[in-house]
This record gives sequence, C-alpha cells and structure tokens, in this order.
Amino acid sequence: MLFRVGVVVPTDAPPVFDALLHIEAGRIVSLAPWPVHKPPGDYVDRGQWGLLPGLVNAHCHLELSCLRGVIEPTATFSDWLRRLLAEIGRYTEAQRRAGAAEG
Repeated sequence: MLFRVGVVVPTDAPPVFDALLHIEAGRIVSLAPWPVHKPPGDYVDRGQWGLLPGLVNAHCHLELSCLRGVIEPTATFSDWLRRLLAEIGRYTEAQRRAGAAEG
C-alpha cells in the first residue's frame, strides 16, 4: 500500500518531508520524496501526518511486577506512589525477583 505522508523520521537518515511510503505486510518496503507526478495506482494521502520510528521504553520496573493488580488506582500519582512504596516493602526480595521473571 502506498501512502503520502507529511514527514517520515527514519532512525538512520535525515527526515523525508512530503514522502511516498510503501508498506507491505506491516513493513516499510521503500521511502522516497513524493514524486513530481502522481504515482501509479492508489495511495492514501495522510497530508501533514508524521511517521516516527517505534520508540522503545527502556525504562521499566520489572521488580514491581509482583504488584500487578494489588494497588488500586488513586486520584493522584503521588497518592499511588505512596501506596506502591508502602506495599512493596511487604514483599521479600525473592517475591520481587519472581515478579520480575514473570514480567
């Protein structure tokens, strides 16, 4: 499928503005500047949309996985954090390691 996209920001190259993006089976096949003439076939025009690389959340707290479903939502982040800190103190290191292993 072909897309016209306002900007594509690759991880290993400068941004491509007004880009022609070809995607097949969920993968990028090609990326190029929008051609002077309309490409053959159908395409989806995404106007000024931007496409960024999939960003990875490298910051996580696997040792807190043992608390999944234990702490109820609160009105504020600070209230939730107080409950989390109080609760995690009740768990042994072995329990936290087991939670981290389960992810």
